[in-house]
Amino acid sequence: MQVAQIPSNTVVRPISVQRRFSFPSRRLVLLAPSNASIPKIFHDAYASHEDHRSLLSEIQRFRGRVYLADGAIEESDLTDGRHVTAADEHSWHFIVHDANGDIAGCIRYQAHDLSSLLLRLSVFNSSLAACPEWGPTLRRAVESEIALAKTRQLTFVEVGGWAVAEHVRNTAEPLRLGLVAYSLGRLMGGAVGLCTATRRHCSSSILRRIGGRFLEHEGTAIPTYYDPRYACEMDILRFHSWNPNPRYELWIEEIRKSLQCLTVIRDSSREFLAAACAS
Repeated sequence: MQVAQIPSNTVVRPISVQRRFSFPSRRLVLLAPSNASIPKIFHDAYASHEDHRSLLSEIQRFRGRVYLADGAIEESDLTDGRHVTAADEHSWHFIVHDANGDIAGCIRYQAHDLSSLLLRLSVFNSSLAACPEWGPTLRRAVESEIALAKTRQLTFVEVGGWAVAEHVRNTAEPLRLGLVAYSLGRLMGGAVGLCTATRRHCSSSILRRIGGRFLEHEGTAIPTYYDPRYACEMDILRFHSWNPNPRYELWIEEIRKSLQCLTVIRDSSREFLAAACAS
């Protein structure tokens, strides 16, 4: 997961994030997957295949530009200029548009169906998962987090696709995008989450600052590993929506309240398909 660096000497105060979140030049949108049941807490939600497809494609092009410029991917990794992943179709996407209407930042939030026999987690596509020494430990650590989600009757999620435009870097924007995962998790009734975060541009340290912790099994932390796909060192982090860094608690709650007023767009393609089959 890629993100712009926040300089270590930058002091970001809660009130600044509060103002930035409600700043009128920012347009915030939430895309919902086609199979999602949109909670009634969202006050402005509608279904549109065309709008959903258009915005998802815009997100993928934006990620492609950011990741390519950063050196995290090659031109050959793109599809018509888009950075496409299998998780995109099954995820929620939080989008920040700037005053010109262009995407300034995005993050992906995938809630998994733990009752599915075809549970496919992105974390198992990592190079560490294929490591004979650490692969089994990684699997057991993930299984422990899944068990926690089941015991507490919470959602199990993976967070990724984090990207920020250059003109909003060195602001609170990257930090806010990370906090969205906590806020969205709470709106959905609570979540146990994982993400693979790059150490490039301090992405991992930003997430650990707000409450992310190294994934571990029986007291043994899963180590940092090198990912040849992105040519960088990566960490696998876990987060629990109820246990962030207390310093950011007020920020998370402010974002949670603001999320309820966002425009939520769901892909209606499955509805059309169901209607066609029924007729």
